[in-house]
Amino acid sequence: MKFGEAVDSVLVKNYFNFKGKASRSEYWWFLLFMIISGFAASLIEIIAVSASQGSSFNQENFYPYFTMLYMAFLFLPALSVSVRRFHDVGRSTNEAITIYFVQQISGLLVQGLLPLSEPLISIVWFAFIITGFYTLYITLKKSEMVSSN
Repeated sequence: MKFGEAVDSVLVKNYFNFKGKASRSEYWWFLLFMIISGFAASLIEIIAVSASQGSSFNQENFYPYFTMLYMAFLFLPALSVSVRRFHDVGRSTNEAITIYFVQQISGLLVQGLLPLSEPLISIVWFAFIITGFYTLYITLKKSEMVSSN
């Protein structure tokens, strides 16, 4: 599957689809699309806001509303392609959703979304790293062959 096919598959054909399978190429091409488009959305937003505010632009008070809205739009397709990728290697929907949410929530907490105590931040970092490596392991695995009996 090529880049455009993967983006079309995830955003148009399978936006709400949590059944079926997603190939490695579909998953990784869509992840690349999310990274590039998220960076582009951030850059466009920063340029637009700084141009409109001119010299009074204060980067410390800037909050990327448009970028956050854009990433919220990509939340469901990203979750669905992750679930379908887990299915492709023989894992369950519940496992995929649990790993996805633990990774996303711990990622937000690691970025300092909420103030956490020192022991708690260590646990959050541990969860973020473990779920990240586990997701990487799953997404790099070859498809599970289905035997026809």
